[in-house]
Amino acid sequence: MYSITLWYNNGVKNPLVRRLAPLFIAKFLLCFVFWYSIEKLFMYSIGFNDASIGLMAAIYAVMSVFMEVPSGVLADRWSRKGVMILSALSMLLSSYFGWISNDPSLYVVSAAFWGFFDALASGTGSAMIYDLLKEEQGHTRNYDKILGRFEMLGGIALIISALLGGWLASATSLRSAFFATIITAGLAAVILLFYRDTTIHKQSTDAKLIEHTKGTFAAVFKNPDLAWLVVVMLVVFLVQKMNGEFYQLWYAALSMPAALFGIAGAIITGTYSSGGAIVRFFATRRRVLLALAVCFISAIGMTISPSFWLTVGLQFVIGTLSFALVLALTSKMQHYLPSKYRAGAGSVINTVGRLIFIPCALLFGFLSNTMSIFVAGSMTVVFIGIGLFAEFHARSEK
Repeated sequence: MYSITLWYNNGVKNPLVRRLAPLFIAKFLLCFVFWYSIEKLFMYSIGFNDASIGLMAAIYAVMSVFMEVPSGVLADRWSRKGVMILSALSMLLSSYFGWISNDPSLYVVSAAFWGFFDALASGTGSAMIYDLLKEEQGHTRNYDKILGRFEMLGGIALIISALLGGWLASATSLRSAFFATIITAGLAAVILLFYRDTTIHKQSTDAKLIEHTKGTFAAVFKNPDLAWLVVVMLVVFLVQKMNGEFYQLWYAALSMPAALFGIAGAIITGTYSSGGAIVRFFATRRRVLLALAVCFISAIGMTISPSFWLTVGLQFVIGTLSFALVLALTSKMQHYLPSKYRAGAGSVINTVGRLIFIPCALLFGFLSNTMSIFVAGSMTVVFIGIGLFAEFHARSEK
C-alpha cells in the first residue's frame, strides 16, 4: 500500500505516472462490470440452458476471432488509444443490448459486442504499457511489476463490481446490473481521451497491411524460440477461458441463490488481482511447471467436489494461477518480438486460442446439459495435462 501511495504522490512530477494514469483509471472502469457475476442466472431467466450457454460462449469466441488480429494490427499501425476507446464503446453496447434482452435471440447481439470488446482490449493494454515504459525510461526492466499492478487494479474492480452486481440482482433485478455497466463503460471511453499514445510502435506503418499481418503471424509461429512457449500459452489461455466462462454453471447445478453468485463471483473475478500480484514469481520454468501441477490437481478436485465453497476455492486456485501464467508467459513472449508486432502477436495467440475454444465450448455445454457439469469439467483436466507435457518437453530441450 505504501508503494502505491508513494507512486501516486510522485505522479505530479513523474511523466510516466501522468501518462499511465488515464490507462489505469480506464482499466478499472472497464473491469467494473456489474453483470459478470450474475450473467448465467440472467441467461437462464430469458430461456437459456447449459447447451445454449455453451453455444453463446462459442459465439463470443467467434466474434472475438473476427476482430482479434485486425484489432491487434490496427493497434500497431493506427492508434492503441483509439482501439482501447473502441473497446470501451463495445462494452457499452454489449451492456445496452443485454439490458434490453428478453430472449436468447437479442442476447446474441450483446454477445457479439462483448466479443468485439474482448478482442479490442486483449493485448492492447499490455503493449501500451510496454512501449510507454520504453519511450519514457529507455528500458522495460519494470514491465512485469507495472503490468502486475495494472491487472491487480482490474481485479479489484471485478471484485467490487461482482459483489455490487449480486446485491443489485437481489435487491432490484438481474437486468439492472447491465444498465449500471453502461455508465462505467461510457466513463472509461471518456477517460481514455486524456491518454497520450506512444509513437514507438508506428515505425512500420509504411508496410502494407497484409504484409504486416503476415509478419505478425510469422513472428509468433515461425520463431523456434517460441514453439513450446506458444503451446503452453494456448493451454493456459483455454484453462483460464473455460474457468472464467463456465464457473457459474457449478453454482446453478448446486442451486445457489443470486446473492451467493455475487459473493462467489467476487472471489473468482478476484483472481485477476491475485494473479497479477503473484505474476513475478513465475519467471522460472520450474515454477511454471509447479503452477500447472497445482492446477491439474485442482481441476481433478472440481470433477468430484460436492461442496459449493470447496468448488469456489478450487476455481480460485485455477483462476489465479492460470491468469498469472498468462501474464508471465506473455511477458516472456514480448522479449522475443520487435515493437511493431507486440500488440498483434498477443492478438494472434488469443485468436488461435479462441478458435480452439469454439468447439470446446460447444462440447462443454453439451456434456454439462446431457450428463453433468462435473463430467464437462474433466475437459479442463485434459487441457492442463497437455500443458504439463508441453512444459516438460520444453524443459528437456534446454
